[in-house]
Amino acid sequence: MKRHGSAIWMVAVAALFAATAAFASGSKEALTFVWIPNDSVPEAKSFRTALDKVISDATGRPVVDKLTTDYNIAIEAMATNNAALAYFGGLQYVQAHQKNPRVVPLVTNSGDSGTMSDANYFSRISVKSEDAPQYMSGSTYAIDKIQGKRFAFVSNSSTSGFLFPSSGIVGYFSKMTTWSKLNPNDLLEGGQDKFFNQVVFGGSHQGSAAALLTDKVDAAAFDDVDVAAYFDLVSGAESTPGAVYKVKDAAAEPFNTLAGRKFTVIWAIPVLNGPICVNSSILTADEQKKIVAALTADSTAMNPAIFLPADYKGPNKADFTQTGKVKFLPVDDSTYQPIRDKIE
Repeated sequence: MKRHGSAIWMVAVAALFAATAAFASGSKEALTFVWIPNDSVPEAKSFRTALDKVISDATGRPVVDKLTTDYNIAIEAMATNNAALAYFGGLQYVQAHQKNPRVVPLVTNSGDSGTMSDANYFSRISVKSEDAPQYMSGSTYAIDKIQGKRFAFVSNSSTSGFLFPSSGIVGYFSKMTTWSKLNPNDLLEGGQDKFFNQVVFGGSHQGSAAALLTDKVDAAAFDDVDVAAYFDLVSGAESTPGAVYKVKDAAAEPFNTLAGRKFTVIWAIPVLNGPICVNSSILTADEQKKIVAALTADSTAMNPAIFLPADYKGPNKADFTQTGKVKFLPVDDSTYQPIRDKIE
């Protein structure tokens, strides 16, 4: 009995050491990657899968996707330790970090220069092309006439689909006596005594653009990268006032019945690229270093499922385009201080 008890004790100690070693080296349990609505669509599957594989190979842990239809669901998943990773816009990252400081950014995509100097995309306000002439002010476009109209934002947690366009609208109109006290919260709902007659939230950049093209609203805010897979530029310069875009013939939902319809950009502003974030309560420091090394590797930059070739014309959606030098670069919380400053 004594020898049998000793054997049991030794097995227990061995199990304890094994458990301790496993904890020290990081759990091998699956990592949940939560995706905001823009990247939860079917046409982004190859993009998600490719990013998942890079992270799984780096950590030795399987990665499973959690798709969402609401920005706040993704933010809460990270903040409440129900997800280990997310690809967020700057505002979603700041909001998640405010709720849980263990949510931290790891990398973002560079600009065409391969540096952070041009690491941005564009927030835009657009109108149906047939209505564009009424938004002209002399030889240029202006947003004066969006007041009193029906307007679509993406979500009040969207960086380029609410934070930047609402700040732009307030900055422009608050110089006028009538709207001198205008603030972003005044743009959240419409009505006779409100800035907008009606306000719609599309839920995604695709949803906001579709609301415009199906005449649910007169003007809409949505970015360039999240709708690029569905439109062709037909005139003007990319993401500048006056640029005209047309729905592709074989565009996926929600544009599959809208082929040929056009919108015109009347306002645009660059927005700092968002980060791939981790919840450091779930991933160890060593795992985070391995993920950064894997994401910033040349093999990832040249992965056509993650960084679409510049001449790509297919149906797949990815948020990054490879024009020669584009790659992931390490970032930290201080990178997103300009976003934080915008909401404080």
